[in-house]
Amino acid sequence: VKKPKKVSDLQYGIRDLSILVDKKYRYDEIYRVVSKSEDLAEVTLIDFYEGQNIPKDKKSFTFRFIFSSESKTFTDEELNIKIEGILKRLENSFAARLR
Repeated sequence: VKKPKKVSDLQYGIRDLSILVDKKYRYDEIYRVVSKSEDLAEVTLIDFYEGQNIPKDKKSFTFRFIFSSESKTFTDEELNIKIEGILKRLENSFAARLR
């Protein structure tokens, strides 16, 4: 059982990310990639969708990321860089596209 990571007393940063991936990929495969991010306190699947306005061979996932540090509060720019890094890993691993 995975123990929750302690959240810092400093302000945390939240970002949501919606992606499109081929239907052949499973949630657990994607979760493994996104959960390996530095300073990530929590990642949650907040939406999953297949259907209207999504290509027939794709599915959509929306994740919420909570970043936390014991030593600093992240700037918007720093959080955006973290999300860009996650998106890049998803693109490389699953040919994911930003939704």
